[in-house]
Amino acid sequence: MQPPSLTITADTPLWRSGSNPWEITQQNRDYEHTVEAVGGYWSARFTIRGGRSLIDDWLQDGLGRHVEVFDHSLTKIWEGFVNRVDANYGPLAATRGPLLDIANRVWVSYSSIEYDEDNNPIVGTREETTRNNDTDSQALWGIVPKLLSSGGLEYGQAEVIRDTYAANHALPRTSKRFRSDSKADTSVTVDCLGYVRWMNWVYALTTGGNMDASAKIIDVLGDTPNVAWLAFDTTHVDSNPLQVPAWEDESKLAWSVIKDTVVRGDASYNRWLFGIYNNLEAWYHAAPTTVEYQQRLSQPKPTVEHIDGHEIYPWQVRPGKWLMFPDFLIGQAPSLDLREDPRAMFIESVTFRAPDVLDMRGGSVDTVDALVAQLGLLGVGA
Repeated sequence: MQPPSLTITADTPLWRSGSNPWEITQQNRDYEHTVEAVGGYWSARFTIRGGRSLIDDWLQDGLGRHVEVFDHSLTKIWEGFVNRVDANYGPLAATRGPLLDIANRVWVSYSSIEYDEDNNPIVGTREETTRNNDTDSQALWGIVPKLLSSGGLEYGQAEVIRDTYAANHALPRTSKRFRSDSKADTSVTVDCLGYVRWMNWVYALTTGGNMDASAKIIDVLGDTPNVAWLAFDTTHVDSNPLQVPAWEDESKLAWSVIKDTVVRGDASYNRWLFGIYNNLEAWYHAAPTTVEYQQRLSQPKPTVEHIDGHEIYPWQVRPGKWLMFPDFLIGQAPSLDLREDPRAMFIESVTFRAPDVLDMRGGSVDTVDALVAQLGLLGVGA
């Protein structure tokens, strides 16, 4: 039986006023998406076939469009924005983007140069320039910050680097390639990213002491410079009283701070998960300890089932859950701890490719990672 079709809709970028949603299901092919246990909606891609006017529209105006994907029951299964567009015009291929390569709030971190009594340069402390804000670019593409790092510079030199970089990255780039022997049809491939990928701002908090891990997650999410349109919903951020350092002043990006906090787990070193999902909802919660999915290797066509036996469509499978293979290693004694049961898999990442291909990558819920992170170490090798 042919799997039910999916519906893809595209709308005006969230940072622009107005809405003009339209479906692109009929021209769509080759849809796929990836969802991560730490990240949530991560990436998606689809290809559209059509006439020149359709391809022109996507190449000229497609970047930043808000994309939603629904299944046959109108359940949203993915959400994000267009980061890159690859258009084929037969022998000519044109690429616009990636959008997040833009930089319209730019500053430079550098080591200042001082001079001794003999006029010899001495590299001093780390300094930062002021921000160069291109408000015209920000109005078109949202605020995309970029902190550049350099070695020993004088302040004026750092300013020149800052301003030159900003001038060259204020707009999305378009590249082209021509091949006279190409027989590619007229089409456009649309690369999308989840809104978690917009967590690209530098997060800094000079307050000392500790704070609850969940409070830090909420504080980071609220620090976005794009709060006018990128207001993350923290309703589903569960309370985690684990004490983590509040202080952050090392020019870390917000996503790095989130990951560093999530990997610490809780006071018992249990693993926690984080993701941005539908309607910019942030989910932060402890990893489950019970099985939700099962998959029988003996089935003629591999399908994932809920533990109660009803089938789950491949695009509905989510990471951060336990999957059991009940007919794998038959005779193996069950374990009360899923981490010790070889028939169980913790789903770290899910990639779905239409119409029915499912690729699941297993991960670890070992308590060592949380212990090492809480001790402030980089890792433990063996």
